[in-house]
Amino acid sequence: MDKKIKKPKILICDPIAKIGIEMLKEQCIVDIKFGLTQTQLKEVIPSYDAVIVRSSTKLPENVIESAINLKVIGRAGSGLDTIDVEAAMGKGIAVVNSPGANSVAVAEHTFALIFALIRHLPRANYGLKENLWEKKNLMGTGLAGKKLGLVGFGSIARLVASRASAFGMDVQVYQRKAHHIWRNIITFEVLR
Repeated sequence: MDKKIKKPKILICDPIAKIGIEMLKEQCIVDIKFGLTQTQLKEVIPSYDAVIVRSSTKLPENVIESAINLKVIGRAGSGLDTIDVEAAMGKGIAVVNSPGANSVAVAEHTFALIFALIRHLPRANYGLKENLWEKKNLMGTGLAGKKLGLVGFGSIARLVASRASAFGMDVQVYQRKAHHIWRNIITFEVLR
């Protein structure tokens, strides 16, 4: 007689990509409950094997203590500041995150903000809404030949540097330890 294997139950507390939810549903029972209070979370979490959060949902020690069946806490993102990792580890609950998940988006957003500033887009937008056409006062500048200083050189900074290099920018990085020189375009200055 074949025993039916029990599917793990996963609670998703914050929005994640639809494709991720679909992939989980292929192997697990997935419940999506956004906006749970700490009290509500303490009430429902005992019936779950895993929970997925982002930055909105907090998992302090008192919630983790209620998680009698929890085996893993997944953080869709890089930080773990909303999760009491020590309390989870004390209960044998694995805590995992996905630090590189939004690195490209952050690097691209950096350039969206840079372009907005060098091309005076906030001021131009305001002027147009006020029926002003200040074309001569809104002459922007280009990126080629400009210096871009990066403090630290983690995964996001490397993506920003790559994009800056494509625009012909002079990229300079400042960090405590110079681990390696990237594509020989970076000037490292070790902070003391």
